Amino acid sequence: KDLKHFLKSGNVETIKTGIILADEAGIGDEAMEMLCEPLGNYDNDDVGSYRYIFEDTAGVLEMIGDVRAVDPLIEALGNNDNWSMMGDTINGEDARGAIAKALGKIGDLRAVEELNKALFYGDGEYCVDFGRVAAAEALGEIGDARAVEDLIDLWTCTGTWMKSSTSWEHTRWRATRNAIHEALKKIGKPAVTLLIQTL
Repeated sequence: KDLKHFLKSGNVETIKTGIILADEAGIGDEAMEMLCEPLGNYDNDDVGSYRYIFEDTAGVLEMIGDVRAVDPLIEALGNNDNWSMMGDTINGEDARGAIAKALGKIGDLRAVEELNKALFYGDGEYCVDFGRVAAAEALGEIGDARAVEDLIDLWTCTGTWMKSSTSWEHTRWRATRNAIHEALKKIGKPAVTLLIQTL
């Protein structure tokens, strides 16, 4: 009961304290499972609620930075049931973005493969999407060379996107391009050969 009180407090410092105490008591793994539980599927028709549940949970896990959150975050990012439910809406892209951001902050190499897939979420034309932006930024933070090919592929796709006349769509288009550019810069030397081939 006390552990749940800590973990459900909504205050990151309090939650961190709860995790520390749980580790000292030998139930730290159980505490992390409890904290990650909201990343699972929900039987709920309110898509907006899903979005905020994912965003809030991922945000807390990002700030805590515990590697035990990596597998649940990866599973949530790769669970297409979550995203098909939300569709190609701001709810879905913001939720995916929050999870990707958390994985980038934690920086574990296990996340690279699923983040690469998140660059190309959905079917057909890859429209501008802040979920994709966050995935590209996360890959840059992790800095693994396995991300280079997919980042360049997405860069090529974005070159074919029409710049919308609306400032909102243009902002999203520019954010996607900038995120890819910055990620490749952070990865550095491993990107050079493929960039030369692309040229």
